[in-house]
Amino acid sequence: MNRILTVFMLTLPFMINGQVNSLLDSSFNKIGYKLLDLGNDDEKANSCFLSAKNKIYVSGGSSTSSSDRAFITRLNVNGLVDSSFNSTGTIINSTFYSIYDSYEDANNNIIVTGAKSLLNQNMVIARILENGTYDKTFSGDGIQEINFNDQEDVAKKVKEDSKGRYVVAGTTGDGFYTDVLISRLDHSGNLDKSFNQTGYLVLNFGPKDRSYVADFLIINNNKILLLVNHYAETSTSYNINCFLINENGTIDSTYGVNGKLMIDINNQTDVACSIIQADGAFWIGGYTTKSNRDQLIIAKLDSLGHLDANFGNKGISINAIGSSSMTPTSMKITSDKSFRLSGRISTSGYPDACIVGISSKGTIDSSFAVNGVFQFNRSNRTDHFNSFFIYPTGQIIAAGFSEDSIDDKTIILKLKNKINVGIIDQYKTISLTKFFPNPFQHNATIEMNLDESLEFGIRLFDESGKYISELVPNRIYNAGQIEVPIEVPNHLRSGNYILVIQSKNKILASIKTKFLNQ
Repeated sequence: MNRILTVFMLTLPFMINGQVNSLLDSSFNKIGYKLLDLGNDDEKANSCFLSAKNKIYVSGGSSTSSSDRAFITRLNVNGLVDSSFNSTGTIINSTFYSIYDSYEDANNNIIVTGAKSLLNQNMVIARILENGTYDKTFSGDGIQEINFNDQEDVAKKVKEDSKGRYVVAGTTGDGFYTDVLISRLDHSGNLDKSFNQTGYLVLNFGPKDRSYVADFLIINNNKILLLVNHYAETSTSYNINCFLINENGTIDSTYGVNGKLMIDINNQTDVACSIIQADGAFWIGGYTTKSNRDQLIIAKLDSLGHLDANFGNKGISINAIGSSSMTPTSMKITSDKSFRLSGRISTSGYPDACIVGISSKGTIDSSFAVNGVFQFNRSNRTDHFNSFFIYPTGQIIAAGFSEDSIDDKTIILKLKNKINVGIIDQYKTISLTKFFPNPFQHNATIEMNLDESLEFGIRLFDESGKYISELVPNRIYNAGQIEVPIEVPNHLRSGNYILVIQSKNKILASIKTKFLNQ
């Protein structure tokens, strides 16, 4: 007889002792972290994500004294390189100088973006099949290289719209002064000339200004909500600009003032990361210089660009991390609306890689780690986390680089399940209401409310994050109260498991279960 005892885990308090070894997950490469050595002088990861089939992808750039090359590596959940990907587990390509962003599309293809060569850069986007070979239906050889107006062009972010087109955002300029560039490619990899008649749009703030893409989101009707970090050299001022771009590539003049919201949170704030909600509200993460050190700042704004007074101090949270300087690079939200930010932290000497926990109220989250900070330094040199993701089962995978006495190596690290498990994506209109019967022998039903029509499936993972099986295949459910039956595999062993409700590559909700096979 099979019985499952089920608990909805929307808030799980926890305590840890703050020591590095107590947080590292030894199920990952036996020691909780892995160094990639691709045989180059320097290797740095810029992006990482978890695929629909529970594979870990890590990508970035590597260099020798004579060449620069991009790489993407696939790992299994235990930290071992997956040799079924391109026969070695890694793709190294000299067409790219570096990969800056990557994700998995709805067909399990891997989309990567970056730049070609350190000097005279061109924007590059590639599509890679699940087996690690380039998809030749994309631009003929799987790689599209574009030069806009003979400038130095770098692709930093990529997303796919509802029509299967790729929206790429980055910078263009002379290598010092930069403008924001956003382009759209069709599914075959060609510039989509229905976007601003040219396939791209350049946002120029001035002749001696530097602007960078913080984030963007594709919203209703394939409009693009774009968040830009802007520095004006003439006035030495920092500000944040938000644009709404129509599907045809023109700026929506009804948004803000002539299509732009200018947000001045703090004149010395540098935006490093952000999270944009589907309704246009957003969080901004970065650092601001106070008392001769960089302090962590998070701001919450509504869709009109107004600071949300219910968060922090009138919408802004500024936290000093002890006497250290903290520079964030990536930010995620947990199930209880608290924040995790990765980056580096330094007091004196070489900086440590770190992940910082901030509560939903904007204060240091000491339940995440001692003083709210997980710090990692492998060899008393420079360590840095550039990217991370949160498993549906609660663990964290972080990627970046770790310096030794000779060069930099890519590091991938896994932290134990010490965060809340529950609704990971706060922006989907799904609400779990009941799981019954409880306990049950073989079949059960999940009851939930949907505010809108939604496509999802249900998958089963064990506590380590290993994928077990698909319980319910993807299908579209209508809005309203629904009941979804599930059937547990007969061969399942007793233990703790996670039911994950997933829409394509987005996690909607997680349910922790204890399974008893009797």
